[in-house]
Amino acid sequence: KGWAFTGFFGEFHRELNKKCYAANAMSSNTLWMVQYLFQFTSAAVLLLGGYAVQHKDLTVGGFLILFKAVEGFGKDLQKIAKILNANNSGTAAVKKIAQVLNAQTRRHQKITGSERVNTEIIDEEQLILEEVSYCYPMTQRGMPRALPKVNLRIPTGSLVCFPEAA
Repeated sequence: KGWAFTGFFGEFHRELNKKCYAANAMSSNTLWMVQYLFQFTSAAVLLLGGYAVQHKDLTVGGFLILFKAVEGFGKDLQKIAKILNANNSGTAAVKKIAQVLNAQTRRHQKITGSERVNTEIIDEEQLILEEVSYCYPMTQRGMPRALPKVNLRIPTGSLVCFPEAA
């Protein structure tokens, strides 16, 4: 059963990595589009505002106020895009953990009665993770693990968040 779980976890992790890569690529592309759309808009305001100043339709002071307003709006727009991307990443991370925690487990088997399990290792009051670690497939020996050995006890019914490193 241990090897079956290892195979399942490896496949599951591989699929999550593919989805994570696609999400990061889309996030990067979205931020890139917002940044360049803002720069295009700034260039258009600069050209049109300069033209208006030359033809006395706009004062230099009015042009500076307009340009600073557009610049400030663009910076705010970029910050909002980064916040939304971070929010989406956090939501995706929580969904990944929920998917792992809701997988077929010994506890689930005990609750459903589908298999007799060793009752000494099951605690109804908490989820116990002992010496859990992970390294990516094809990692060279001596390289640090993606997840070092972790011991964690989570009380039943608790909300747990695993933030992504910034």
